[in-house]
Amino acid sequence: MNAPGVVAIGCNIHDQMVSFIRVVDTAYAGKTDANGVVTVRDVPAGAVTAKVWHPYLRAMKNEKALATANVGAGAVREAVTVELRQPSGRH
Repeated sequence: MNAPGVVAIGCNIHDQMVSFIRVVDTAYAGKTDANGVVTVRDVPAGAVTAKVWHPYLRAMKNEKALATANVGAGAVREAVTVELRQPSGRH
């Protein structure tokens, strides 16, 4: 893929098996751990809009934007609650 976006990869044998690859055009990205926590390091100081993406997020383009007024020299913590929809084709 030469542009940012989402690639869905499905299994030819098991319809319920699917995975997603999200391609972004920034070095400031990360994947949450098993507890839903992500750390993005070395973000330049200033206003930042962070985007949360999940394939089943109930939002436009499966994405939620979070505006942070100022990222300074210290750590900034943001808690995000998202609502997920039921994946199609699953029982």
